[in-house]
Amino acid sequence: MKIDKKRRDVAFQAITAWEVADKKATVELATGMGKTFLSLDCMAKMRKGSSVLFLAETAQREHDLMVDIEKYKELFDVDILSHINLEFACYQSACRWVKKSFDLAVCDEIHDSMSPVYVQFYKKNKCKAILGLSATVKSERTYVIDGVEVSKEILLDDIAPVCFTYDVGDGQREGTSRKLDIHVIYHRLNATEKNIDAGSKKNPFKTTEARGYKYLDDLFWQGVYSNQDYLVRSAAMRRSKLLYSLPSKVEVVKSILKTTKGKSIIFNNDLNILEDITPHIVRSAKKSETKKQRDIMNFETRNNFDKGNIDVIGSFKMLKQGANLKGADNVIIMSYYSSSLDMIQRIGRLRKNGNKKGKVFILVTLGTQEEKWFEKMTESIPMEEFNVVPHLDVNSLAKKAV
Repeated sequence: MKIDKKRRDVAFQAITAWEVADKKATVELATGMGKTFLSLDCMAKMRKGSSVLFLAETAQREHDLMVDIEKYKELFDVDILSHINLEFACYQSACRWVKKSFDLAVCDEIHDSMSPVYVQFYKKNKCKAILGLSATVKSERTYVIDGVEVSKEILLDDIAPVCFTYDVGDGQREGTSRKLDIHVIYHRLNATEKNIDAGSKKNPFKTTEARGYKYLDDLFWQGVYSNQDYLVRSAAMRRSKLLYSLPSKVEVVKSILKTTKGKSIIFNNDLNILEDITPHIVRSAKKSETKKQRDIMNFETRNNFDKGNIDVIGSFKMLKQGANLKGADNVIIMSYYSSSLDMIQRIGRLRKNGNKKGKVFILVTLGTQEEKWFEKMTESIPMEEFNVVPHLDVNSLAKKAV
């Protein structure tokens, strides 16, 4: 593993900004730029024996952290684990702690901890220094606390405000991130085959994707015009679920996999549909599984992908943050919310691989809410920094050498 001088220079600039901010601040660093290494740099500079807490959203992040600690030792001959006392925890557990004390808390994807529940960790425990890490802290999510509406960014400003930003556009312009081709594939609802469930539990029936979507969309607007909030929320949720689980998307993705070389990561909001494409899925435990069983299965799936035993892996949320998957060349985004952060994290799974370009495939279902989600998701991302290639459909993609 070679040291990337450009990335190291950016990391040193970020650390300096953090130190100037009295070591209680957040660094926004584009996915793939080495946020974990930056935190290890900070740990290495601490007094020997210091207490350090590494917080993350999922337990899987601990494995990635330990891998990076070993890489750091090989590169810089610094054994972090013998230098400081390191503890790992998830936000779900740490928010229940009281009166614990740490010299440093490294908060991975710190935006995930900006909620009324998780933020209790910072209020009820003592951290001499806080290093927040995030690809971007921007979020439209708000909460009502003590009768006042607050955003995640406002909560963060009270705990560890942003002191340094190096975004995905900077990474593309300066060549510190992997160059990407983004293929936008326009998709259409199936209007002939009755391939989706409709009706009720007592009276189920099959209908086409086009008719199913139209019914739910009409229901949504009926609720809007009649000022029935419950109907609006219910129809919007069902309409979204339909878009996440379109059988026609399965065929599109299978076609992409046939015409594209290299190892691929598929993201979809509906894991059941994802299982129609690949059995190799990293996910939370099903009702029939224990958490330990699922953790073992997830580890084996990731390990097989890293070793090249499998070349397709799927996920909804669990691979979008922190997961350093080896040799991935393609990211296929079947469905999404309107969140730009989700897209940044997902395309960030494609780490630098020499001068080899990465490929991102995004499905956009025409005539549906998905068009608006795509527009919203990309409006704060500098798309002009990428090579964006639109395709009328998956067949036109297949005709091009990608």
